[in-house]
Amino acid sequence: GVHTLPVLYALRDEGADGDRLRTLLARPLETDAEVEEALTLLGRSPGMAQAKQKLQEYADLAYAELAALPPGPANDALVRLVRYTIERVG
Repeated sequence: GVHTLPVLYALRDEGADGDRLRTLLARPLETDAEVEEALTLLGRSPGMAQAKQKLQEYADLAYAELAALPPGPANDALVRLVRYTIERVG
């Protein structure tokens, strides 16, 4: 499948956990035990925190761009979309 940003960050980890995760994800996961191990490795990696930080950076940029646009229903909807995206992964 397609790797998400937290997974991509975790795969850059140079430690033993990163090595094991790269080995696991080099092919499709076949057992529940492999899925559980991959999730555990992801949970221990800084990948999720790094991805959340990147999301916040993009959200801040989006808010700044939206603030420069005229107010109105479309702008309000886009602000809600940015907020929803942040809350969804939070």
